[in-house]
Amino acid sequence: MASGTFVDAAAAGMGAASAHAATDTATAANASSASDWRQPLSPLHRAYFAFVAGFAAWVGLWGTLLPQRVAMALPWPLPPLHARVIGAMYLSGLVLMAACWRRQWVHEVAVGLRMATVWTGMLLLASLLHLGQFDAANPRVWFWFFAYITFPLGGAWLAWRDRAALAAAAAASAASAASAASAAAGAAAPAPRWMSASLLVLGASFCVLAALLFLAPQMMQAAWPWKASVLLIQIYAGPCLSLGIGGLLLARPRHAVEIGSTAAGMAALVELVLLMSVLHRGLFDMSGLAAQLWFTLLALAGAALLAVLASRLRVAPGAAT
Repeated sequence: MASGTFVDAAAAGMGAASAHAATDTATAANASSASDWRQPLSPLHRAYFAFVAGFAAWVGLWGTLLPQRVAMALPWPLPPLHARVIGAMYLSGLVLMAACWRRQWVHEVAVGLRMATVWTGMLLLASLLHLGQFDAANPRVWFWFFAYITFPLGGAWLAWRDRAALAAAAAASAASAASAASAAAGAAAPAPRWMSASLLVLGASFCVLAALLFLAPQMMQAAWPWKASVLLIQIYAGPCLSLGIGGLLLARPRHAVEIGSTAAGMAALVELVLLMSVLHRGLFDMSGLAAQLWFTLLALAGAALLAVLASRLRVAPGAAT
């Protein structure tokens, strides 16, 4: 009788242990499957980000630190204010590409990659519209066109190659947004409504500005707060459209994981351009509406992006997620 009870108890214990083991196995399998969709960045991704970052650093440093000698990095000389504004934009590109380079997974760089592709593609289009202003005897012209043919084509090819991984990431994120496995797989906290709304408004505003700069350059040239050529007006459309598309994409829940790192590059663009404008404020007619709008809108956009960045850093201290 006692022997039978002992055997029954042992059997029950073994059954419970088996059940626990099965549960643990299932949990591990679920966690593993939740992270299977993550595709690591390839050496090609890192090479692209490094190459674009290197070019951005070269132009950005010449433009901001030695604007009188910016022709060392660009196909033509520029007045100091233009040189510094363009240099500031390139330095923000360096920040964005560096942020992408240090990420681990393909779905963490989708927006940054598209921003780089749009920016460089727009610069190629603007250059093709003004071929007469490029001196073929200048070796920097050849490097300019090599870079602005290679960068948009390379970025577009990487984005096309990543489409299956991004679709899987979006599906996995939607299916397990609230699960522990999703958090372990690197899902970011959803953006609060104010953040999504701010990014949406900012993105739409810069897309409209970019369209006006590129499609109506003479009108925008007349309205610009300081003297600018049509070529420069259309070149400015590139970073503006890149910033606009970045804002629109980051407003979507599927790109929440990218907000912090991408917003760092976007904030760098706005704040550095504002700083360069302040350094050359003597060139602005501050009694005019154009100059007032320029400084006001840059200040508002910069404040919004810094608030977004600070919020994401609070969510994940030590990492811009």
